[in-house]
Amino acid sequence: MDHPRLGIMDPQINYGASLVGFLDRQGIAAELHHDSRLLLALLAVSPPNLVVVSESEQQEDTLETLQRIRSISRIPCVVVGQQTDPERSVGLIEAGADDLMDRNTPMPTMLARMRAVLRRAAWGPAHGRPAPAWRLRRERRELLRPDGSECRLTTAEFDLFCLLVEAGPTAVDRETICRTVFRRRWRAEDRTVDNLVVRLRRKLDDPERNTIRTIQGLGYMFAGFNGTPLRMD
Repeated sequence: MDHPRLGIMDPQINYGASLVGFLDRQGIAAELHHDSRLLLALLAVSPPNLVVVSESEQQEDTLETLQRIRSISRIPCVVVGQQTDPERSVGLIEAGADDLMDRNTPMPTMLARMRAVLRRAAWGPAHGRPAPAWRLRRERRELLRPDGSECRLTTAEFDLFCLLVEAGPTAVDRETICRTVFRRRWRAEDRTVDNLVVRLRRKLDDPERNTIRTIQGLGYMFAGFNGTPLRMD
């Protein structure tokens, strides 16, 4: 893969910032996150090609982050930290790490090993098929389910879905939804936006409100399809 995009997870920021700077000088795009929730939201909307998790002082946080990534995605994961405990290393690999690197590894060497992980992911199993995914076709104004069938949306439902997807992990307030979808201002007693969300949830098979979440006092947020990726054509 000539131009991969990486997601860097570092609770302390400092090491992650150095790594992002090095990757940028190599012409590789990388996004730095200090909160795993933002990274997980990104995986559901616009996943990078590889995730690098920098171990925090609270080592259990790294295991939990890996397990949560693996619960929603097969994306390649690399863990960077102090690799001195063999039992710890086994635990990280079993939790979902594709490679482990010591924090003192020279960054050019780290990059070479990341490329190797990406190559292995690209090769995949012989005669393998891509994982099922929802597909958003903006130009055709279509949303396809993982089985290939069309999820038929009205104009307003499609516009709302695209607005929430584009916002990623950021909640969209009712005023913005009303102006974007209905081209008018929102009023406090107006239930049009909430009713539209109810109809969209129904069509997305989202009775538990996990795909489109209500963020109290802020609005609505697209949180992904519970482990099934969304691809945008």
